[in-house]
Amino acid sequence: MAWEDTNRSHIDVLIENEEWIAARNCLRAYISENGEDYWAKNTWEPVEAHLQN
Repeated sequence: MAWEDTNRSHIDVLIENEEWIAARNCLRAYISENGEDYWAKNTWEPVEAHLQN
C-alpha cells in the first residue's frame, strides 16, 4: 500500500508493527483528507512520542 493510504485499519497495522514513520505519513494524509478528528488526534500523539525517542 502507498504511504499516503488513509485507511484507518492500515494505519493501525503500521502502528502494531511499529512502523512509526510510515504510520506518521499515513496519519498526515488522513488528517489532510479528513481533518483532525478524535481518532486521528489520539493516534497521532503516541506515534509522535515513539519518533521522539
